[in-house]
Amino acid sequence: MNELNNRKRTSNIKRTSKMSELNNMKRTSNIKRTSKMNELNNRKRTRSRSSSASSLLWEHPSAKKKRQAVKSQRETLPIFPFRKKIVDTIRSSSVVVIVGATGSGKSTQIPQYLLDVPTSRDGKVLVRQNQCVAITQPRRVAAVTVAKRVAHERSSKLGNEIGYAVRFDDCSCPETRVRFVTDGLLLREAMVRRDLGRYRVIILDEAHERSLHTDILLGFLKGLLRGKRKNSLRIVIMSATLNAAAFSSFFDSAPVLRIEGRQHPVRVMYTFEPQPDYVDAIITALLQIHLDQGRKEGDVLAFLTGQDEIENVASILRERIEDILRESDPSSRPLQMLVCPIFAALPSDQQMKVFEATPPNHRKIVLATNIAESSITIPGIRFVVDAGFSKQRAYRAKTGVECLLVTPISQEQAWQRSGRAGREAPGTSCITTPLHISHLKHEHTHTHTRTQVRATVSSPRMRSRRNFEKLRYRRFSVAIFVR
Repeated sequence: MNELNNRKRTSNIKRTSKMSELNNMKRTSNIKRTSKMNELNNRKRTRSRSSSASSLLWEHPSAKKKRQAVKSQRETLPIFPFRKKIVDTIRSSSVVVIVGATGSGKSTQIPQYLLDVPTSRDGKVLVRQNQCVAITQPRRVAAVTVAKRVAHERSSKLGNEIGYAVRFDDCSCPETRVRFVTDGLLLREAMVRRDLGRYRVIILDEAHERSLHTDILLGFLKGLLRGKRKNSLRIVIMSATLNAAAFSSFFDSAPVLRIEGRQHPVRVMYTFEPQPDYVDAIITALLQIHLDQGRKEGDVLAFLTGQDEIENVASILRERIEDILRESDPSSRPLQMLVCPIFAALPSDQQMKVFEATPPNHRKIVLATNIAESSITIPGIRFVVDAGFSKQRAYRAKTGVECLLVTPISQEQAWQRSGRAGREAPGTSCITTPLHISHLKHEHTHTHTRTQVRATVSSPRMRSRRNFEKLRYRRFSVAIFVR
């Protein structure tokens, strides 16, 4: 009996082992089948993707033409031959000062060179995949428009690789590699993140304006270079009209790069004798240009001092052009006039209207303050009419009150304004004064010398958050935040 029981047990064990072997074989076969099915599905997906991509290219050949047109346009800029030298200098030096003419491509091209052009030392790009470039602009409209232009050139969606951040509007993400910001926003970020570790390169654009925020940033960044970010941070200071020697000496004899040449020439014209009323001279010049050009295309940009003057001139122009169109013959009738104002107090959506394309049979007349003086390219501008004046904030020490004064512009401002006419094609600049640009004062009065710096920088709210250490900078003191 025992032998029979043992034989039954062994036979049962053999059966179970055979069943388990069969089950294992079925499982392995099922696994092989599923793996083969996955491979087939992956092949089908890749084929469908490639076919869809090829169909997209075939359906939209204009996209390739646009990319080629943008590429050829970038290669015609005066800054293009210097791209390798610029990247190598930024790699080897902590601070670089770049001076280039208006329209040479500084604001739009240098951030892209930092992402794309490899350095001569190691053959790698300066800004890696997880690093970011910050470019400061003095005004929010400049930061937004330049960011849109760079995103268009790189064929990327605004807010992904290329983004901007201004007050109450942050169009960027953690993956953003080029971030256009206002100088005030970067200063506020420096108060929260003291080392600015997110940024590999910080570019201070339009540094010639020398606002309080810019001057404080210069002192703060110099402190960073002497401390935590000595080897990991690069600073680029650039402008079209810049006292390069002063900035170079402040940053311990930093190298200076000069980019010669404008993309398009600009002819500068003056009046024969002084004008008693520059507002009336602006209106006369605008109407004269509009009537002399007739049916020819070409928009006009006029610089005035403030909102009141812009609204006054806009209403007068609309009335006079209606009378002219009513009295003129249909055969010799000029283009209709589209008046577009732009100033700081204007809402952002209305400011963006000046960048829209001009309707057919119209000439756009842009009336602007010094907000359109730098870093803004308004499409279609061929003429610039400059009043030769601007409003500047001044501090009255006797009364303790700040006010806005109408003062003559400097050489820097005059060259910047005239350059607006030659951004896309050869243009003409008309200055309503008999004085040549070289006869104007060399530099405009900087903000720190005409405002109450102590009241602006050392306010009770800011004193409660940080202490300040004074740092000497070319006959004035700026404050940098210290622990």
